[in-house]
Amino acid sequence: MRKARTEAARKFYVALGQQISEARQRQHLTQEALASCVSLTRTSIVNIERGKQQVLLHTLVQIARALKLKPSDLIPETALDGEAVLQVISKVVTDTQGREWMKKVMSGQNRGGN
Repeated sequence: MRKARTEAARKFYVALGQQISEARQRQHLTQEALASCVSLTRTSIVNIERGKQQVLLHTLVQIARALKLKPSDLIPETALDGEAVLQVISKVVTDTQGREWMKKVMSGQNRGGN
């Protein structure tokens, strides 16, 4: 089961990286320019876009802002209800109430900000 979760997380980060790359290109930003906006190296952006580097939540927020998007806009639609998102959420949010809130935010059910 651990290997399946690891594979699900890998697929999630690859899809997230694709979303970031496509959004960056739509904004006509280079990897170097995006890296500068979020205080990362270009190598980190390359690795994030390839799904080889996991993205911290605050970094995802910074990337989204730099791309003039909401963080949820970068989350791959195919992953919203998947095991990978639940795994990622469980690493970031440690309390049950927080996890439920994050699931709602990620699925677009919590538009009111509560």
